[in-house]
Amino acid sequence: MKAMIYNIIEAQTQEILSFMEKQTSTEKHEVTNEGGNGRPTFLKLDQKGKME
Repeated sequence: MKAMIYNIIEAQTQEILSFMEKQTSTEKHEVTNEGGNGRPTFLKLDQKGKME
């Protein structure tokens, strides 16, 4: 039973990691300086739809 649960968690983790990798590789060039603080602001929305 533990092994089954572990395998499910492992599969989910790999899925999430590969999804995050795809996201970051496509978002790398979406950098603006609209924050006004001299640091780049990444145009990325969190799950609630607010700017991070």
